[in-house]
Amino acid sequence: MQSEVVYAIMHRQEVFQPFKNHPRFNELTENICMVLDFFNSRIDGHAEDGEWSVEKVLQLVIINCRLWREETHPEEFFTPYIWRLALTYCGFSFYPGTINLFPADLSVERQIMRS
Repeated sequence: MQSEVVYAIMHRQEVFQPFKNHPRFNELTENICMVLDFFNSRIDGHAEDGEWSVEKVLQLVIINCRLWREETHPEEFFTPYIWRLALTYCGFSFYPGTINLFPADLSVERQIMRS
């Protein structure tokens, strides 16, 4: 996990609040909130250390990135997710009913068949 990305997300975490209960972004914001909770708790554990600086927070993020446990099989999420995006937005012309990698949404299938 890139420490700069985590730092940027932490720095602007209020941006994600409006999407927290949105049905389309719920799963993604849950993942982001899980990351934020992990790193915020680590930062809060050092609150007694005095003043905060960008360098100090970034250093704590770097240290804690080594402790972060990501999914053991991220391809189980990312591969179907990327293919679902490709199917929805790239205009590939193949029959979604033949997809075995992930469950194809029938509404997407209907859109493609009309094209």
